[in-house]
Amino acid sequence: MLPARRDYVGSARPWACASVLLLIAAWGCNSGGSSVSVSDAPPGPPAQHPMLEGVPVPSGFRVHDNRSRIQHSAGSRWAEIELRGDLPPERVIGFYQHYMPAAHFTLRSRSLDRGETVLYFESEREECKIRTKRGTWSTILIVEVNPLPRGAAERSQQSPPVTP
Repeated sequence: MLPARRDYVGSARPWACASVLLLIAAWGCNSGGSSVSVSDAPPGPPAQHPMLEGVPVPSGFRVHDNRSRIQHSAGSRWAEIELRGDLPPERVIGFYQHYMPAAHFTLRSRSLDRGETVLYFESEREECKIRTKRGTWSTILIVEVNPLPRGAAERSQQSPPVTP
């Protein structure tokens, strides 16, 4: 004798209910509402690197020594430091827009050049160019610091800062 049909349907009902609940939960997680995207989260705390005194560096970024150089002379510095880390380039940009004003740098321009985002900042004495792009295995961050050219301090007071 065949088992009653209701026994078969009765054993499938918990699976059907579980599937429906799973679909509802997945829909709830993907719907708008109060979700926060990674790019909206505040940037992590800054680190300080001895070669970039006064310029914040995202935590977890490491200097790529054979692609970096720095020179100090007569109270000025010229630096081009390449760092690598896991923070996505968009977050690196947000990090610098958030922390550079506290380091007394003003954002003067922002550009995108073949996948590389460039932020240009100025302080009273120095200019700082932040370049970031995706590398093969990590994010590449290049920080350039140079003395302001003579007469640039007067020009920088005349040009308004860029708002992000």
